[in-house]
Amino acid sequence: MPYGESIIMTSRSARPHFAVRLCGHMLCAAREHCLFNSQINSPEDQCVLQNDLDYLDEWSHDWCMTFNPSKCHVLSTTLKTKPHIITYRLSGHNLAPVTAHPYLWVTLDSKLNCSPHIDNVAAKATRSLNLYNCPSHVKEAAYKIYVCPQLEYASQVWSPHTATGKRKLETIQSRAGRFFTGRFRRTESISNNISTLNWDSLEHRRNIADLTTCHKIIHNQLEIPTQDILNSTQQ
Repeated sequence: MPYGESIIMTSRSARPHFAVRLCGHMLCAAREHCLFNSQINSPEDQCVLQNDLDYLDEWSHDWCMTFNPSKCHVLSTTLKTKPHIITYRLSGHNLAPVTAHPYLWVTLDSKLNCSPHIDNVAAKATRSLNLYNCPSHVKEAAYKIYVCPQLEYASQVWSPHTATGKRKLETIQSRAGRFFTGRFRRTESISNNISTLNWDSLEHRRNIADLTTCHKIIHNQLEIPTQDILNSTQQ
């Protein structure tokens, strides 16, 4: 069974955006972060990936853009218990393997599990709720401006499918509802708090975002290879 290996890289000199094609694989970069993804079917594919890294190192020097090997990591996405692992090198340094790593503010996991990202998002959003000595309307505006984007950013990629993940995110909004309405008693209904504030559930908002993205993909409003997706679904 093939599996994927991604090289998450950090550049010392930030260039706005660039893309390089190596042996049919695409290296895409945004700002100082780069993602180099390759499908591994055999040890020979790993050698090809290492050759691409060597070429990429030469290419970066030609364009006066060096990578920081200490901040470059290897993330293997596979369900195999014992995948064939080799040590990749870049600029003479060994790249450290990781089981999860953030890329463009989304935590990627080796099992394609969204739980690490949800935990990070929930913890960060909880810290952002500490808005004391403010009028209620200011607290609500701050929640929608600063907290909601953290709970919904790129949710089309990591939207939870388990009840635990959904509940962990909804708890943030429930806590915010209690905080803004001042109803802290256990006898107070959480759903009534949300209804009073006229807030949609986070799951409902994620569903709308998913449908909007699907509509854009179908109508070619996003640069996503739909034919590849349709072929893999049919197979």
